[in-house]
Amino acid sequence: EDFESLTPFIALSANESFSGFDASLDTGAWFPITGRGPTCLNATDNCLTNFTQSVEDTRTFSFSAGTNYFGVELGLINPTLFPSGVQVDVVGGGGTSSFNILSHGLYGFGDSTGITSASFTFAGTIPNTTLPFVDYHFDDVITGRSLVGDPDPDPNPVPLPGTLALLGLGV
Repeated sequence: EDFESLTPFIALSANESFSGFDASLDTGAWFPITGRGPTCLNATDNCLTNFTQSVEDTRTFSFSAGTNYFGVELGLINPTLFPSGVQVDVVGGGGTSSFNILSHGLYGFGDSTGITSASFTFAGTIPNTTLPFVDYHFDDVITGRSLVGDPDPDPNPVPLPGTLALLGLGV
């Protein structure tokens, strides 16, 4: 999901559904915004943030059953003002793993037994004087599933006797 179909600066609900995942906030609303300055990694495309004074709230992605992989472009606005970064808690069949992200970038997470959610929140404390100048946003969210153990995806397999007959005829 690249959020390009969303109208910038129009508030969405705190719980939004997208293809393959849901996004939810503790409080406030989601805002798709257009890149300006450090927002959206200096791009001119849309990204998703909650863009309010509730920057310390948790932002959670919940995934459809069968999701094994989750990737996201995470943008940090003025990361030097929150040196502890953003904490990510990824919950899956293998348990919960926590990571600290300190810079802009593309991040991927996987669990062979399935990922159920990924929650993002500021790590550490942020001085109140910096709240208007710090935030983080998401772009280019992608999910995937493992093909290991899946049946043959070919919808029209050639039956073995027919294959042997064709080989025997030299076709």
